[in-house]
Amino acid sequence: MRKKIMVTVAAFMVTILAGIGIWFQIALADTNEDAILEGIYIDGVAVGGCTKEEAVSKLENEINAQKGVAITLKVGEKKVESTLGEIGYSVNVDEAVETAVSYGKKGNIIKCYKEKKDLQQQEYQIKTTKNLNEVTFGQFIEEKKDDLVKKATNAGLKKVGGSFQIIPEQMGETIDKKESQSKLISFLNESFQKEAVEFDLVVTEEAPKHSSEDLARVKDVIGEFTTSFATSSASRANNVSNAAGLINGTLVYPGEEFSTYDVIGPVVQSNGYSMAGSYSNGEVVESVGGGICQVSSTLYNAVLRAELEVTERAPHSMVVSYVQYAADAAISGTYKNFKFKNNTDVPIYVEGVVNNRQLTFRIYGEETRDPNRTIEFKNEIISTIAPGKDIEKEDPTLQEGKRIVTQSAHVGYQVKLWKYIYVGGVLQEKVLVNTSTYQASPRRVTVGTKKDEKKEDKDNQNNSEDKKNPDKDTNNNKKPTPEKENEKPKKDAEEEKEESLNEN
Repeated sequence: MRKKIMVTVAAFMVTILAGIGIWFQIALADTNEDAILEGIYIDGVAVGGCTKEEAVSKLENEINAQKGVAITLKVGEKKVESTLGEIGYSVNVDEAVETAVSYGKKGNIIKCYKEKKDLQQQEYQIKTTKNLNEVTFGQFIEEKKDDLVKKATNAGLKKVGGSFQIIPEQMGETIDKKESQSKLISFLNESFQKEAVEFDLVVTEEAPKHSSEDLARVKDVIGEFTTSFATSSASRANNVSNAAGLINGTLVYPGEEFSTYDVIGPVVQSNGYSMAGSYSNGEVVESVGGGICQVSSTLYNAVLRAELEVTERAPHSMVVSYVQYAADAAISGTYKNFKFKNNTDVPIYVEGVVNNRQLTFRIYGEETRDPNRTIEFKNEIISTIAPGKDIEKEDPTLQEGKRIVTQSAHVGYQVKLWKYIYVGGVLQEKVLVNTSTYQASPRRVTVGTKKDEKKEDKDNQNNSEDKKNPDKDTNNNKKPTPEKENEKPKKDAEEEKEESLNEN
C-alpha cells in the first residue's frame, strides 16, 4: 500500500513539473531568437527588437557622433582643444551587443523567465567599454606638449671676453602620457555624458640633463686649428665668416653628435651666403656658399686635435691648398657632410673666430690627457694621377689664335693621413686617420675662332693677285702671334686659384 502511494506521488510530481515546463515554454514562446528583447539599452541607445547586426550598426553611428565630441586637455591654465576621435577614442561594441542578444534567452529556464519578467518592470541598461588608442593618444600629446608644459632647459655657456659665463639651468614639466591615458579612460567609462569634456593631464617635474656644475668643467682648449683665406674674393670671405659665426658658441653635450650642415644650413642667400667659386664635376663654378668647405675643414682639424670621434667626413673631389691633403672635410648638401660626436664626459664648447682673414676654431672642454703625450698629423701620398690633355672650348667671339686658360690643371692623388702619438717626445704609435682620393682635372682653355677681317680681306686680295701672278712667292706670309697662354679673363691668377679651391 505504501509503495503504491509513493508511486502515485511521484507520478503527480512529474505531472506538476511537466506542467511548469509547459507553462515556462508558453511564457517564453513569443521570444524571437534573432531579436534583442524590448526594453534593453546600450549606453542609452534602445536596441530592443534589433538583430545583432542592426544593433551594431546603430551603435556605430552613435560612436561616430561621440568621436566628434570636443575635449579640452589642460595643464594648469594652459589648454589645447581637440575631439575624442583625434585622441584615439574607441568603444567595444561587440561585447555589449552579445550581452544584449543573450539577455533573457541563454541560461536555465527560470533565469531566462526572471530576466524577461524584470524587463516588464524596468529597462535593462548595458554599458560599453571605452578606450583610447595608446599610439594615437601618445602622438597627440607629443605634438601638443610644447603648448602645455614648459621644457627643462640645460645650463648654457657664453664666452664673454676671455672668460666663460654660465647661464643657469631651468626646471621643466613633462606630461605623464601613460598615467594621463589611464585616468582619462576611467573618466570616459564612469562619467562621460556624451557632452564636451575638460580633463586635467597628469604632469611631473622634469629636471634638465645638464647642469651648471657640468659646464663649470669646460675651461681648457683641447683642440685648435687655423687656416687663412687672405686671397679670397669678398663674397667667399663673407661665406667663410657667415658659416663660422653660425657655428660659434655651439655646445655639444656628452654623447651628442654635431652636424656641420645642420648648423650652417640651409646654404641659401637668405641665410647670409653669397655666390662664390666651388667644385662641380671637375670644374670650378659659381654657386651659393662657395668657401664653406674651408670652415668644415678647419673645424675637422680642430676636432682631430681634440681627439673627438669623427662620425662622417668626405674629401673634396679635387685637392685644396688651405690644409694638407687628406686633412680636408667637404660639404655638399647632405651628400657630403662633416659630423663628430662628443666622446668625452664633459660638454664641449666650439668657438669659431675670424680675424684678419684668418679662421680659427677652438674646442673647449676638460683636458684629461697626459701632459707628456703629444700628437701630430702627417699625410702620405700613395699615388698621383696626371691631369691629362687640355680641354679646349672654341669661342667664336674671341680672336683666332688667342687662348685663355679659364681653369688650371689639377693633379689627382691618393693620400693617407696618419696620427703620430708621442710620449715624452718618443713616437709610441702611428694610427691611420683616413685614406682620401682626389680626382685629376685637365686644364680648361678657351680658344678663339674669330677671323681677323683685315687679314681675311688681305688674304683674299693676295689670293686674287696670286691667280693673276702665279709665279709670286707666297711663303713669306706670317701667322699672327698668339696671345700668351696664362692670360686670365676678368680676374687675376690668385683669385682664380683661390676660387678653384672650394666645394659646397
